[in-house]
This record gives sequence, structure tokens and C-alpha cells, in this order.
Amino acid sequence: MKKYLITALAILSLVQCKKKDAPKPWYPSGTPNISDVQLTDFCDGIITITGVNFDSVPKGVSVALDSLPLQLLSATQTKLVVRVPATVFSGSIYVTSEHLSLYWPATLTKGPTVIDSVSPIVAGTGTMITLSGHFFNPNAAADTVYFNHIPATVLSASATQIVARVPAGATTGQVAVQSNCQSAVAKTNFTLSNKGTVYVGSHDGNFYAIDVASGGPKWLTPLPGGGTSPAFANGVLYMAGGDGNDSNLYALDANTGAKLWSFKAASPWQGTPAVYQGVVYLGTSVDNTFHAVDATTGQQKWSYKSSQPGDGWGVPSVYNGSVYASCLVSSTYSLDLSTGALNWSRGSLSPGSPVAVGGLVYVSGYDSSGEMGVLYALNAADGSIAWTNPIYQLNGSPTVSNGVVYVGSYEHFYAFNAATGAQIWSVPQGSLYTAPQIVDNTIYFASTGVVVSLNTANGQQNWYNSLVQNTFYQGGLVVAHGVIYVGGNDGGVYALDAGTGKVIWTCWTHAGVESTPCVVDSAGAVFQAQQ
Repeated sequence: MKKYLITALAILSLVQCKKKDAPKPWYPSGTPNISDVQLTDFCDGIITITGVNFDSVPKGVSVALDSLPLQLLSATQTKLVVRVPATVFSGSIYVTSEHLSLYWPATLTKGPTVIDSVSPIVAGTGTMITLSGHFFNPNAAADTVYFNHIPATVLSASATQIVARVPAGATTGQVAVQSNCQSAVAKTNFTLSNKGTVYVGSHDGNFYAIDVASGGPKWLTPLPGGGTSPAFANGVLYMAGGDGNDSNLYALDANTGAKLWSFKAASPWQGTPAVYQGVVYLGTSVDNTFHAVDATTGQQKWSYKSSQPGDGWGVPSVYNGSVYASCLVSSTYSLDLSTGALNWSRGSLSPGSPVAVGGLVYVSGYDSSGEMGVLYALNAADGSIAWTNPIYQLNGSPTVSNGVVYVGSYEHFYAFNAATGAQIWSVPQGSLYTAPQIVDNTIYFASTGVVVSLNTANGQQNWYNSLVQNTFYQGGLVVAHGVIYVGGNDGGVYALDAGTGKVIWTCWTHAGVESTPCVVDSAGAVFQAQQ
């Protein structure tokens, strides 16, 4: 009996030993799988492999890039971290162990950094420049771009593209990139050209500063509707919200686009501000109130509310101690610059925006019947009528230059003697809504999809550019140093040669451009359209 008991205990012990030594299943939750492979440290060649059910014992796992063994730094069930013992490499990932064999088919490559192109290659200080190429460090903080040895601010980076801003102090010369462990130099030299900046708003909801030389954006600031046409004074831009609902007047730093202040009115603003001796003048659309706002603080100095029905205020004109403005489809007013007190008003004109010069105020309107367009010349001192001239289908605002008033209708363009109102010439050339600009004895204006140049002497057409049938909004154009700047409803801001009408560059925004551009050159000269 004792013999059988000993035998039984021995068998039981053997069974228990076998259970204890039996191997445990390695994949408790499923089959091993790689879900992603990333080069997570460009310079050190660190690769991170993520997935599920990896062998977490480092000595049990080996990783290779094709036939090149990789150094395993760490391993868990969901992540393997390895280092490539080479500065340049290309291949696919293989993961093997006693328990698994995995393959990642995508090719992982690191080669020498190369700059293929720099765009734009001619630009001014502060312009955003795009470097395109191969094997950049996608970590922007690890990249440095140099413009002729001057380091620039890197805005964004990927393996194939770096965006940087031309730094202050940059000069014409090489463009290079340094990415900690690698560097490259562009084959073509960068040319610095600080000719100035174009400021304009777009209906994509941004206000833009654009480099004059290249058409590249320097900065953009979100504003409702992109903002109205701007005015510039002492390094500050002034504009209102441009979506028809925003009742804020804004001041932006012209160098950075930073908002300095905003002034909120009772209703949305209308038109382009006038800035004179530290005061911003502009009217609102719904409550028909005209405001004077301190240009430095954004505090209101005075306001004047029209008692006449109207459709908002047009663009004001400052002249000889007064500000002249029209409450559209109603009256034209003369207000004291310092106090806002009413000097005079002239009703029943259905006027547009006035232009005050040489003792007279010129304004487009209609006769008492509202049927016939009339160009009015009012005495600036008291608002009395100096002369009138009827114009069928008059619709443009006038511009005055060298004793001549230029204005357009739907079908014709006219020149009148500014003192007498006598017609000098007319040509069959429609000027829809926009005020013409006069530079060097040449007339420029934007109409329905075209930009036109006429001779001031007789109205003869110099050139005509349809810009591939891009239709312009009611915003006008500005001319600076032989170049025309104008926006279209296709989202383009165009620079055209004023002598030929040929497009020099186009800066694309993401919606229509109704704002009339303002240009400030490198010497600080300001070019703003008479509107």
C-alpha cells in the first residue's frame, strides 16, 4: 500500500512540474502589427515604430532597414525606438524576433539637404519666402534660414518646404538652410528689393501687406470682411470692418499688422477714412453719423448726426479747416475740423463722395427730379453752386488735377474745366463707379473687368487690359512709381506696368478684393487713391 502511495505522489508531482514549465501564450490580445513608422529625430536618425503586440524584451527583437541592422533603443508592446547608424539612408523596415516577423513596405529615406528653389527670389524685408527642396528638418525650431548670413525667422517647415521671413539687415546674396546636422545653399542668389508695401483688404477676412517688388505677402491680419480701403499716416493703417456688419474702426501697425486700437460706433462704417493732423474722419452707414476719432488713442473727439435721410456717408475730403462729406442720396456737408460744427449743407443733390480743392467742392449727384446726373461745383466757403454740368448716367466720383475735373458715366468719360465747368472733351469709355487717378498726364481707372489708360490732353486711349475678363468690384486703383495696383473679384491683387498695362505680378487671396490699395514706398512716401 505504501508503495502505491509513493508512486501516486511522484506522478502528481511530475504533472505539477509540467504545468509550471509550460510556455505562456505570447499574443494575449491578437496578432502583432505595425501601424506607423516615422523618422522622429531627423539629425540623430531616430525612427519610431508604432503598432500592437510587439515583443517588449529588447534582446528578443531585431530591427533592420533592408539589410542594415538598426540599434534598438527601447521596446514595448506598442512602440519600438531605433537608431540608424548612417547619415544617409533609404529602405524599408523589418522587425523580427523569436515570436514575430513584420515588414513595413513604405520606403524611409534621409538624404543630403537640397534647396531646389526660393520663391520669390526678389523681395523686400519682412516678406514671406518659400524654400522648396528635399530632406529639410520638419521640426521648424531646429531649422535656421540665412539670407546672406543674416538669420531669419522660420514660420513653418516640412521635409520638402520651409517658409521664412526676410530679416531686417538682410542683403542681396546667398540663401542657406542649416538643420542642426545638415545644411544647403540655394543655387540662385536672393535679391533684396525694398521698394515698399501694398496694403489691401480681401473678402477672405484678411487684411494684407504685400511686398511691392515680388507680390509676396509680408503679413496678414484677420479683419471682418478684410477691412475697407485703408488710409495711412505715421506708420499706422486705418480702416473699418468690411463685411457690412462690423461697426469697428481699426488702427493697425503698418510694420506688423498688430491691432493698436478699435473704436466701436453705433452702426457699420462706410468708405475710406481721411486722416489729417492726428485725427481720423469717417461716417457710419445706418445711423448717418459722422465721426472724428483721435488717431493715436482711438477716442472719439466729436460726432455729427445728419438730420436728413440718407444711405450712409461717402469718403470725406479735408480742405482749409473743414471736412467735406456727403450723406449719400441726400446732402453734402461742410463741418468744422476741430469741433464738428456745421458750416453749411447743400441738400437735394443725391451726392457721391466730394473732392475739395482750389476753393471748390466737386461732387457727382442728380438734379431735383432724380433723373439726370449732374456734376456740381460748390463754393467751399458757403456751399453755393459755382457751376453745374448735366451728364447722362453719371455714376463715377470726380478727380481733379491741374485745373481739370475728370469723371465717368456708364458710357462716356469726360474732362471739364475745373473753374468754369466747360467741357474739354469726352470719349466713349465707360467708367463704372471708380474714381480715375491722374499721374504724369495720364488717366488710369478700373472699370468692369478692365484697366484703362487715357491721355489727359484728348482722352485718347493709350492701352486697355481686360486681365482675362476678371470683373472688378467698386474699389479703385492706385499708381506708384510707374506701377498700377488694383484688386479683382477673382481674389487677385494685380500689379501692372503703368506704361504698357502688362501684369508684373499677381498676389492671390482667397476671395474677392473690393478694397482700393494703399502703397507706402521705402522712403515713406504714401500713395493713396483719390476716391
